[in-house]
Amino acid sequence: MIKTALTIVLSFLVQAFCTEVSAQARLGSTESEIRKDFSGTSFKIDRTDDGTKYIYYENNEMVVFYYLNDDNECFVTRIIPRQGTLNYLVEKYNKSYVIISDTKWKMYTDNGIVNIDLTFNNGVTIITFSRN
Repeated sequence: MIKTALTIVLSFLVQAFCTEVSAQARLGSTESEIRKDFSGTSFKIDRTDDGTKYIYYENNEMVVFYYLNDDNECFVTRIIPRQGTLNYLVEKYNKSYVIISDTKWKMYTDNGIVNIDLTFNNGVTIITFSRN
C-alpha cells in the first residue's frame, strides 16, 4: 500500500517536472505571455552588455533566462541547471528530440525547428534554445 502510494507520488512529481522543463524554451512568446504562464514565479529583469533585455528566474532545479528582442518576444532561452538536474535533462532530450551530438539536439515543433545546445563555460553548464 505504501509502496503504491509512493510510486504514484513519484510519478506525479516526475511528470510535473517534465512538463516544467518542456515549457522552458518559450521561443516566440512575449514577456507578458511568459509571466502569465509562470504567474507564481518571481522574475528579475536585466540587460546584457549590448543592451539586450532579458528576464530570468531561479528555483531549486535551475536558473532560466529569456532573452527578448525589440518586439519583446523571446528569441533565445538559456538554462543553467543546478547540481543533479543536468543528467535528467540530457536523458529527457535524448528520449524526446533528435540527437545531433552528445551536446546538441533538434526539437521539431509546429512553429519550426529549435536547436538545443549544451555548453560548458568556465565551470558553468548552459543549455541554449534557439531557432535556425
